[in-house]
Amino acid sequence: MTILVIVEGVTDKGMIEGIAYQCNVSVDVKIMRGDKPSKAVRLIRASLALRRYRKYVVLKDLHNLDEHVVRRHLESIKRALPSLPVYTVMVRKSIESWLIADKYSGNPEEVSDPIRVLDQYLRKHGKRYFKSYQLVKELAIKLDLQKASRKSPSLRTFISLLSR
Repeated sequence: MTILVIVEGVTDKGMIEGIAYQCNVSVDVKIMRGDKPSKAVRLIRASLALRRYRKYVVLKDLHNLDEHVVRRHLESIKRALPSLPVYTVMVRKSIESWLIADKYSGNPEEVSDPIRVLDQYLRKHGKRYFKSYQLVKELAIKLDLQKASRKSPSLRTFISLLSR
C-alpha cells in the first residue's frame, strides 16, 4: 500500500518523490500550501474514502520559525486524527539541508542557510540551484541516502518511516 506524504511546496514534493524512488516505496505526495495544521488534517480526512494509504506522514520545514510552535502544529495534527497512523517529521531549516547531507562534513541541519550552501556545491559543477520540482527530484535521486541519513536526523527519521 501507498504512504500519503503531506508537504509544504513543490520542492519538498520533488525531494520526497526522489527519496521514495530510491527506497522503492510507493508514495502519494500532496502539497499543504500554508502553515495551518487544519490544512493537513483536511487532506488526510479527504483521503480516507480512498482507503489506499497505510500511513500518513506530514513533513514541515522549520525555516526561521520557532521550533516549539512548529512542534505544537505537528502535534495538533496527530491529536486531530487519533485513530490513524499519522507521523510527523520536522526538518531543521529547509529540505535543502537533506540535499547537502551527503557532502557536508557536519550536521547539515545546523547550517544556517542550506540553500546557499547547495548553490555553492552546484556552482562548482557549473550549475545553479533554483527551487524547482524537477531539479530537486533529480538531486534527490542522486543523493547517497546511506551517508546522508547518518548525518541528518530528520532524513533518517523520514527514511525509517518509509521502510517500516
